[in-house]
Formats: sequence, structure tokens, C-alpha cells
Amino acid sequence: MNIKPLSDRVVVKSVEADADAPGTYVIKSDVPKAISGTAKIKSETYDIKATFNEVGELVTLTSNLTVIYTSGDSLSVSAKCTFDDK
Repeated sequence: MNIKPLSDRVVVKSVEADADAPGTYVIKSDVPKAISGTAKIKSETYDIKATFNEVGELVTLTSNLTVIYTSGDSLSVSAKCTFDDK
């Protein structure tokens, strides 16, 4: 079994229902350590949105990473997975 040390894991800060999208939950977490930790970064956010259908099955999972640098430049990356049982 391959288990990573705790320091390599992402810590979940909160899970909240998305008021604008029924069945969707926003998971806010720490930014992965590979990106975090440089003096050139002003702020960083890492959110995951999980959307479930009416029977509780996962339909979509979207992750969004946004990094704003002290220079004013920014980087935003989004990845979306769609689950279909057909």
C-alpha cells in the first residue's frame, strides 16, 4: 500500500452548500504545497465544487485554482470531470 505523508495532503477548510446551485457543494481547501510558499504570491485559493443529482449521485466535480502574484499577474486553472452512468 502506498500512503503519502500527511504533509503532502490537502487540508479541507470548509464545505458549504452553493446557494446559487441546488445540489452543489463548495469545498474550500489549502493550496497544494507544490504551488504555495513563494514570496512572489500575494494570494491563492483552491476550491472544489461537487454537484449531485436528486438521488445523491455525483454528477460533476470541478476544481479551481487561482493564484495572484505580488506583481499583479494571476494564474487561474480549472478542471471539470463529468460522471455519467450511461
